Amino acid sequence: MRIYKIAQFLDSLVKQYSVDPESVPVKGWVGRVMFHGTSKEGAQDIMNSGIDNSKSQKGYFGRGFYMASDYDLAKGNYADWAEEDEEGSVLVVKINEGANILDLRDSEDSEVYSRVSEHGRLCGRDDFDLIMTTNGIDGLFDRSFGGIVIYDPSVLTVLGVA
Repeated sequence: MRIYKIAQFLDSLVKQYSVDPESVPVKGWVGRVMFHGTSKEGAQDIMNSGIDNSKSQKGYFGRGFYMASDYDLAKGNYADWAEEDEEGSVLVVKINEGANILDLRDSEDSEVYSRVSEHGRLCGRDDFDLIMTTNGIDGLFDRSFGGIVIYDPSVLTVLGVA
């Protein structure tokens, strides 16, 4: 019965919080529920051991934990491609209060990102997540991929698998 109630709760979160990222107010990411698509094995590892960015592959904005505000984007673009023979999984994750998420739709945040990343030139470095966190940046949103990359996983709470 408890597992069923948890599944119902997670399903309600998907329905309630899955939104087009453009509908989220600028700098409105803190406290928001997000979705991370991955393999079933990856989801189980995260549920058991927590988020470990060293296990992540580098994306457009360097190594980090990539999430989408739209469940279907997380599932279709990431979870369903994670494994060849079976469906992947989508984790439901909350961005904790106090997280410093740059929103590149905001001109001041864009300036901070440009300064810290040397206009994006440092993104490919293996230590880019460390560069960002050393500068007090926990993550960033960019509309080019419709999601957020988190450099400091301690600002996240994993709620479960949808």
